[in-house]
Formats: sequence, structure tokens, C-alpha cells
Amino acid sequence: MNLLIAAWNNQAEHIFYLLTTEFAMQFTPVLNAMLQAQEAVVREDRITLEAALLVILDQLQYVTQVIYPQIDVNPFSKTHVDQVLWAKTVGIFGVAIFEGAPSPSGTAQPHIHALDAFFERKSYRTQVGKQSEYLSRHSPRHWREFVEALRTISVRQFVEQSQNAALQGLYNAVLDAYIGDKGWMGLHRIKAYGFLEVAFKVGRAVTTGAKFTGLFKDKTWEKVDGELSAVRDERYIAGNQQVYFARPRRSTVTSDPGTGTWMSFIELDV
Repeated sequence: MNLLIAAWNNQAEHIFYLLTTEFAMQFTPVLNAMLQAQEAVVREDRITLEAALLVILDQLQYVTQVIYPQIDVNPFSKTHVDQVLWAKTVGIFGVAIFEGAPSPSGTAQPHIHALDAFFERKSYRTQVGKQSEYLSRHSPRHWREFVEALRTISVRQFVEQSQNAALQGLYNAVLDAYIGDKGWMGLHRIKAYGFLEVAFKVGRAVTTGAKFTGLFKDKTWEKVDGELSAVRDERYIAGNQQVYFARPRRSTVTSDPGTGTWMSFIELDV
């Protein structure tokens, strides 16, 4: 797969844009799975709902663990993306030249808007959240109508009322695969920190999307990192966060023969 029209014609552009395309392509089954999940809720069909949630879970894990890591800073990798080259070319290409004009970034991706609607995100108070809402209003009409339709049926409410531990656990696993520390949003936050730190150190002064600005001395990448953390929290508010209580069944203490390090193992009754 190659870019139809390359703006910079360097490896950073090819890898970054083509992996974004692959990411969107891999998400195609998720769109249908979200519809199947909501149809299952209407029919009160728990088995079909579980199957649909498993499709979403598998795709989220695949894009997080297989596709996204290919944006690799290792110079010996086949999919190496030079951070400095990216910062000087690809990273600034989407910055709007007119004040107030849309500046597309990850917040413009339609599948992210669809997932937010499916998981019933309500809060958009952060700077990135406001930009996400702003960009969504510039999406094609059929995109907007699809996302709004996903907000009409609550899978979360059905899962909570089912009182089925397996179904609730599966729903939480899907949510965690999306916004958890080791999920899509968690990995994105880590990647963004590394790339933006280098970018601002070599002279970049503004980001795309929410348009964070600053000089090297301002350490703008830390501000962006804090904002990305807050954006994940906005999504968790709508999530079904369960707290489990457990009692210890047994415990053992052993040591590593090689290092002499002590290790404790605890078995819980869950």
C-alpha cells in the first residue's frame, strides 16, 4: 500500500499516514459490532451481545498491540519513524493556516467519535474534548447521523441491570481496551509524550487539533500529557467501573534462588 499523493515523500509520512489508514480499516468490523450489540440489547439477547462485544475487544487489542506499535522510533525497525523528521514535516502539516479553521488530528477520526457515543461519553470540558466536538461538527452528515444514532440505545445500562458478572466483566474489558492504561488511549498517551517532547525540543511551536502552543522552556509536552490523561477521565465517567471485594484464601512466601529476592503470592476468593 502506498500514498496516492505524498506531500513530503519521506518514510515518516508513509508510515504514519498508512498506519492511520490501516487503523481505520481494521476498525470496520467494530462499526457493525456496535450495531449488533445495540440490536441485541433491544431483543434482550445476552449471547449475541457478548459475541458483539468480543469482536470490539479483539479489534481494539489488535490495533493497540499490533498496528500502533509499528510507529516505531527504533532506527533498525522496518517501520521506523524518525521523530525529528516527523516533527518538521508530518507533525505540522495539519496545522490550520487561518485562525479558527479546523485543524484535524486524532480528534477528527470518526471511529473515535463512534466509540465515544457507544460508551456514552458525556463530558467534553477539556481543551481536547472541546476540539473533538468542534471537529465532529465539520464531519460529513452521514458520519454525524451515525454517531448520534449510536447514542440512542444504552448498552451500558443493559449490562448493569443484567446483574451478570461475566457480561459486566466483558463490558469492562472492552472499555479498558479502549481507554485503559494498556489500552488504545493509554498507548496513545505514551506515544504522544515521546514524539511531542522531541518535536518541541527541535523547534515545533504548536500542535494540531487542540493547538497547544509553547516554547521549549514551557515543556508543552507535559501539558499535553496532562490533558490526554484528563480526556481519558472524561470517558471513564460514563463507564461501568466496578469495585470488587475479596478475602485472601491462602498466601505463600518464597525467594528467588538466583537473586535471593523475596516474593509473596496471595490467592483471593474471586
